[in-house]
Amino acid sequence: MEKLNRKIVIYTIIIIILILTIIAILFLKFTHKDNNNDINIPNEEQNELEGYWNRNSEGESYGSDKQKYSFAFASIQYLSINDNTLKRCTQKENSEEYECDDYTYKIENNNLVLTEKNNKNNITYTYEIKDNILVLSETIDDFTTIYKYTRANG
Repeated sequence: MEKLNRKIVIYTIIIIILILTIIAILFLKFTHKDNNNDINIPNEEQNELEGYWNRNSEGESYGSDKQKYSFAFASIQYLSINDNTLKRCTQKENSEEYECDDYTYKIENNNLVLTEKNNKNNITYTYEIKDNILVLSETIDDFTTIYKYTRANG
């Protein structure tokens, strides 16, 4: 009888230890998951977008007919992308100054979605990066603009 009681006590202790271990593991797992949601960790696609992208005066564009248009733009334009923000700056006509528009961006279904900081309107582009060249195609009219990687932010 005494051996039976001893076995019951030992098995009860083992079961309690297993239950506490499972609870501790689940607690740590869900606590860690919640902390990750609070921290905005950029994904790989966001990291490869970060930097300065230049569309110089001899840029390439493609119309909705997929024809390549190489022509002199009236001004120099660049994109500065960093920490979920995108700044599109265009050189003012006959000036060395730039006029900039600020956006926040996110990546959804392989699209780059820009939202104006002072507006709720979204501009959606499909994008591709290949050999340090960023190709943006506006999804509404399928007009494509080519930007070349200039340098990292900072």
